Amino acid sequence: MGFVPPQDDDELEMRERAWRRLAEDRIQEAMANGAFDNLPGKGRPLDLRENPYVPPELRLPYKLLKDASCAPDWIELDRSVRSARERVDAFQRRHVEWLRRQVPGRDDAAVISWHRRMRQEFMRRLDDLNHQIDRLNLVVPQLVLQRPRVDAAEALRRFDAQCRAAYPPLGETPDPPD
Repeated sequence: MGFVPPQDDDELEMRERAWRRLAEDRIQEAMANGAFDNLPGKGRPLDLRENPYVPPELRLPYKLLKDASCAPDWIELDRSVRSARERVDAFQRRHVEWLRRQVPGRDDAAVISWHRRMRQEFMRRLDDLNHQIDRLNLVVPQLVLQRPRVDAAEALRRFDAQCRAAYPPLGETPDPPD
């Protein structure tokens, strides 16, 4: 691309007027064709309030995201973290309930084998949850919005205790190393 000579102000002003006229013509044509007839919120005043907790330089992008029913990445990550916590808790509850339904002495070896696989899966899920928390904590705009990591060792101790209480033969076998 070679040298482009500077344009005079009159030519720039003419081009700007032409673009504005073109945009206005397209808007008028769309209105005549009914393109704006069924927009959400039609006939209601615009919500021009600003969130006072959002930094001024981010208010416009956040409002655009809100109007489009989207959220900033860190809010989506926070939702994902909360959902992952709920899934880990639900996994633990389901496994403990399953253990409660097992009859001790019937097939202890199979139950213990299955429990060990579920214990490994529980540890994997805890690790995944902590990785998600780490990702969230890297992108939140303020330190007070960070989430604490899950103490995996403590969560595993609680998991093991609940499982042993639900199925006593587990207390007779040592837990595999973490």
